[in-house]
Amino acid sequence: MPAENLLRSPVEFLANPLDIVVAYKAAENLHIDVVALYHTHPDGDAAPSQMDLEGMRLWPLPWIIASRSSVRAWVLSSGLPEEVTLEVV
Repeated sequence: MPAENLLRSPVEFLANPLDIVVAYKAAENLHIDVVALYHTHPDGDAAPSQMDLEGMRLWPLPWIIASRSSVRAWVLSSGLPEEVTLEVV
């Protein structure tokens, strides 16, 4: 589900917390689990930024980041980003 960028910036993103709550409520109503968060880095690498790391502390799910050249998934492990394997089925 999309989230509003509170920063209104082309290079930084801060998801509106209300959009996150709405997404969780929608998943709950549909009886599905939220298993990851995703976003893009259209002009950068598919690795977590410092702002992403802060978000990963708040929402400890896998974070999928897509760039122009790759799609990668990350989790925090002992406070550090650790890449996890994405499996497409």
